[in-house]
Amino acid sequence: MNRAILLPALAGVLPLVSVHAASQESVRKVGGEVWNTKFLTRDTTDRWKFEAKPGTVVGAAVETSEFDPVLSLIRVSDDGEQVLVSRDDPGNASRLIHRIQVRGKYEIRVHAFEQKGGGNYRLMIARFAAQSAEIAAPIRGTISRDKRAACWFRASAGDIVTYSMRGSASIFTFYDARGRDCRRWHHALEVPVDGEVYVRLQGKPGTRFELRFDRAQRGPMPEGEGQKIELGGMRMHVFEFTGDQGDFRMIEMRHASVLGHRIVRRERKSGQVVVEPTRSVIGSLPVTSKGGCERRAFVVLEPGRFQFEVLSLVDSPAELDIRMTDPSLALSPGEPVRGSLEVGGARFYSFAAKPGEFLRFDLEAKGFDPLLRVSDHEGTLVVRDDDGGPGLASQASLLIRKLGTYRVQVASSGDGGGGDYELRLQRVAIPELVIGRVHEATITAGSWDYVHLTGKRGQEVFLSAKGAVDTRLEIMDPSGVVLGRDTDGGVGHDSLLAVRLPRDGVYTVAVGCDRGTGGYTLRAIDG
Repeated sequence: MNRAILLPALAGVLPLVSVHAASQESVRKVGGEVWNTKFLTRDTTDRWKFEAKPGTVVGAAVETSEFDPVLSLIRVSDDGEQVLVSRDDPGNASRLIHRIQVRGKYEIRVHAFEQKGGGNYRLMIARFAAQSAEIAAPIRGTISRDKRAACWFRASAGDIVTYSMRGSASIFTFYDARGRDCRRWHHALEVPVDGEVYVRLQGKPGTRFELRFDRAQRGPMPEGEGQKIELGGMRMHVFEFTGDQGDFRMIEMRHASVLGHRIVRRERKSGQVVVEPTRSVIGSLPVTSKGGCERRAFVVLEPGRFQFEVLSLVDSPAELDIRMTDPSLALSPGEPVRGSLEVGGARFYSFAAKPGEFLRFDLEAKGFDPLLRVSDHEGTLVVRDDDGGPGLASQASLLIRKLGTYRVQVASSGDGGGGDYELRLQRVAIPELVIGRVHEATITAGSWDYVHLTGKRGQEVFLSAKGAVDTRLEIMDPSGVVLGRDTDGGVGHDSLLAVRLPRDGVYTVAVGCDRGTGGYTLRAIDG
């Protein structure tokens, strides 16, 4: 089988109707489980005929780039024709799956939407027997001569089901009630719609297997005080919580097992449970995980309902101690804070800042090598320093470019030490650049100097940086938007930049140096 595209059944059956086949329709006999490439005559229907007995699972998938395909499963009898399933999925592919209830004659029909159109298409039809299975009860079976086996179980939209296998058979694929592949994470699958879930296995003929399915346990995320739970081998526990934009959270888990974990946002849309990746709605911060404690720190970027999924990756049960907190403390410029870092731990501090502010961070410690991290309001790491100050101390500077709440993390280099520390945040005064006057300074390779320029909306300003070093220029408006950059726009290595100021306020001009050390002059001229 080249591709697995079998689709699970609808719970109900449509009533008996008269289904009129278009003229010039093609009648074909269903063969093996392979892709069939055919041509659909415009405004007609292709019929694929077969016989089936109760318990047979029929799955079909059609793909084309030339028309909007509709796929149907029809039961044909002396009493007429009965539409069991009809699918017109979005795009240029449709899928269906159904478990046959009555022995008889059946057809898979392919036609264009509203019988308008035609062209080349690919169709696969699969028929297989499947054992019934129950959640939380083992099912035993044997791989058949065609190297496959199958089973099915009922589930509801939003269920997360784990599976464990004994024997040398392996999972081939899962199909939901619409015939689509179920999303999987390790040995857990997500059920998007109500109905039957079909499982196909493969292995050596005659191989016996035992398969078990279990629903994930659910409960609210414990906040503040920790909660201890017993997590069964190969099982999952789902902790649910809500988050508002800007919320900062850290999840801590203490355990002695092998676990997988992730955060997802789940929303119900059009009767389906949609899993959204958290890359766009969660901003993750780097954080230490040592001493038998796993940590996950993050900022909520978009509000919603979230799930923290913890999955056991081994057969043996595990004891888990988990909690979620906002561990950050307030940090004010000019007011040093003292604390004690546990071995392998992390401490967080938060402060508000606006574009154009220039800040300096100093972190000193006794008994360990301190590591300083600063993240912006989206969780993006903007500063990381180890040993930037005297001795083992950390020291770093930051020009604020975005309005919001910033977070400082105190950790240990190597994430293994701990002890007392002192953290200081200072606002560094930025000199004023006056129109018509010259600003002189010395700069080193790889560094930046900053000056403030007060301007008015519509004002035209020319900026010129000259010196013995290779300079570059940048100007940022009061909201943090970069209005222009220049390297070597003047004579030689000099920089020259012309801008029209979009608003009243204080602008930040940055002078950088790519190589060399020396003096430079910066001048602003009113255009």
